[in-house]
Amino acid sequence: MQIAVSDFSLSMAQPTASLRAGQSASDAVSVGAQFGTFSNPVSLQTFTIQTSSSNEFRDIVLARHGSYDSGDLAYYVYLKGSYQEAGCYDYYWSVLEGDKVRELKEPRITPCSERNK
Repeated sequence: MQIAVSDFSLSMAQPTASLRAGQSASDAVSVGAQFGTFSNPVSLQTFTIQTSSSNEFRDIVLARHGSYDSGDLAYYVYLKGSYQEAGCYDYYWSVLEGDKVRELKEPRITPCSERNK
């Protein structure tokens, strides 16, 4: 992976991986300051090629990471010559119980339509 940026750098322990559909890989991403102090947020996106398919093209899930413990998932299917969003979900790896944060063993996944309810 190679990314050109002006005030921060990204590095990965293992920048490439070869996978089959349905398999997964993980790696650590490090964010560092290029020139002095860096205090701006950095957001990452990942994708998963699903074993399911639409019109002979594999379905895709795009994960947009909003923070260390939450983000959203967009499910895409191939229709009419292009990929189109077919579902949207939020995920959370922790919950606030009173004044304490509890980490979850599995993420809580809810439809985007339930935001701010």
